[in-house]
Amino acid sequence: MDLVNPIARRWLRDGMEDPEAFWARAASKLHWFRRWDETFVWEPPTFRWFAGGRLNLCWNALDFHVGKGRGGHAALVALNEKGERRVFTRAPSKRPATPGRRCASRSTARASEKQTGGRSGTRPNGHRDVPRG
Repeated sequence: MDLVNPIARRWLRDGMEDPEAFWARAASKLHWFRRWDETFVWEPPTFRWFAGGRLNLCWNALDFHVGKGRGGHAALVALNEKGERRVFTRAPSKRPATPGRRCASRSTARASEKQTGGRSGTRPNGHRDVPRG
């Protein structure tokens, strides 16, 4: 008895035979603001996937689905220690966005700006640590 789904087995085989073509096919299913120039760039000791491409993963995960009418579908189901269940949908929240809740930053921001909110001395969500007495 084979426990691996035939589709998953085909994906594994395709990924092993030609990883660049496999991932290029997968990436082409996402919305790109600018399509990549090269699928894979190997410059030892580093490498890059989808060099020259520009995409916004938050837009692909949320806004795309909301625009297609799937905003009310569950996007995340969370269980806490008490076993309480909370379901989050893709639909926009009615609460105003704050830096800690905002999903996407400017698509042209550099990686370092995205990590610090463009300010030094801040946490990734843009809030400063306040010492507690």
